[in-house]
Amino acid sequence: MRNLTDRIDDIKSMVSTTNQNFKRSLDIIKEILTNSKFDPTLYGEAKSIEDAINHFETTVDEEVIKTIARFQPMAINLRFLISVIKISMTVERMNDLCINILKVMKHSKSIEEYKNYNLLEMLEKVENMFELFLKSYNEENLSFSYLIISLDEEVNAYKSAIIESLKNDTILEKHELEVLFISQHLERIGDSIKNLAEIVVYIYNGIDIRHGISN
Repeated sequence: MRNLTDRIDDIKSMVSTTNQNFKRSLDIIKEILTNSKFDPTLYGEAKSIEDAINHFETTVDEEVIKTIARFQPMAINLRFLISVIKISMTVERMNDLCINILKVMKHSKSIEEYKNYNLLEMLEKVENMFELFLKSYNEENLSFSYLIISLDEEVNAYKSAIIESLKNDTILEKHELEVLFISQHLERIGDSIKNLAEIVVYIYNGIDIRHGISN
């Protein structure tokens, strides 16, 4: 008979697979930005990842509810299970943002123009944040989570710089609108990764830092 530890290990494996799927979504965007050319094969892969992540969100929610009902876990196990639902929602939302970015690229005629706006550097900063989240989550090392919170400000600065570079244009060209859209979505992904970092702190320390350190 499977015990609580077995069920939690199963759920952790599901979370790990989905985290890697999302990481691949970021990689796909990076490949297209680096090559300055849309790739329909990569887009198809991203759509397949979208289906897998959507399925994960539904499946893991059911597993968490059944596990809590059957075993009535306490302390860190309960915090983990509750937080998994938040993680699944957040990762699904982040992947939706990735798909939106790819849809813009799919219809763009000027991907090569993106190089003038540091979008690749902004994406790499977001990737760095997600790698730190994985380390914090997998290694139970909260120092990485606190570092993510500071890096989020750097991602926001990239978007602010893009807005500043466009503010004197009376009418924005299509590629400029695309760049603004993509930067806004990358900023939102960064914000979501910061939320994931805060969830990790809650899981392992029982502290909610979303609105400052709790008493």
